[in-house]
Amino acid sequence: MRITPLLTLSALLLTACGTTTGALQKDNLKNPLYAAQYYADLTERMVNLELQKDPVTKDARKKAIIDQTRKNGVANEQRAASVKAQGQEGTFVSDSGLVRGEVLLLKHTLFFGVDFAAVPGPELHVFVSTVLDPRDVRFPDSTAVDLGPLPDVFGAQSMSIAETADLSKMRSAVLHDVKLGQMYGFAQLSK
Repeated sequence: MRITPLLTLSALLLTACGTTTGALQKDNLKNPLYAAQYYADLTERMVNLELQKDPVTKDARKKAIIDQTRKNGVANEQRAASVKAQGQEGTFVSDSGLVRGEVLLLKHTLFFGVDFAAVPGPELHVFVSTVLDPRDVRFPDSTAVDLGPLPDVFGAQSMSIAETADLSKMRSAVLHDVKLGQMYGFAQLSK
């Protein structure tokens, strides 16, 4: 497993908080993109303990914890994948490298993955639109729904979408600086 700076930072923050199952963790696990990554990493860690014949696996009680954690991790990863399959996913495309990461439109929520990152701007807003490639129109187009300011430029998060919005026709999520009138990038949404 390759350790990324974001994963290292997350681990340090969770360690500093004293627990990996605190309130923030439980909230983050409601995000299917976050949950899929979390449980995949957890399962991989448990498998690696056994493959590497880590000394902790020689203790029968701890071996049982490892086995149960791995089983639960696999089940939860499958559950997250099943939830993700109900929505529309996309990966941000940015001509200028200002944004990257995954998004998932599920029911009336837009979820951002753990790999999401954007360069800060004066007023970044998130939109959903029926236009497949917003570079082909003058953006924001007439179908674009402004979800409001981006909550954070880094990491997993979510934004609620008004129940009145017809999301069945939405084909893209767009990050747009409304003060500068500049599109940072977009993600084409598909099943």
